[in-house]
Amino acid sequence: MDATPVVGLEAADVCVPQLRPDVVVCDYELLMPLPAHPPYATLYLAPLFAMSMTRTAGEMHQVAGNIPVAYWYLPTLAPADAAHQLYAVAAESARRLLDDVSTFSQITSETR
Repeated sequence: MDATPVVGLEAADVCVPQLRPDVVVCDYELLMPLPAHPPYATLYLAPLFAMSMTRTAGEMHQVAGNIPVAYWYLPTLAPADAAHQLYAVAAESARRLLDDVSTFSQITSETR
């Protein structure tokens, strides 16, 4: 699995559409000041994992804008659990991509 470091939501807003990652991992605190309708539409393009060193999942509140988020409390997160979750999300992303390619191929062959 490859990783691309990006600093800040503004940079992520530019990079995510270009890179099309399978998953985005960020600090939970970075997401908390978001308004009810976040200006960063790219947050909806990939599954989001919010991690924290200080807040347990029970202390993490829903992120504004109803962005789907998985929460990781790093002091108790086992590396095998994180890897399992990341690979499961990446596999789902690959299935969606194959479905998109298949649908596109079917549409283009019907229009010929």
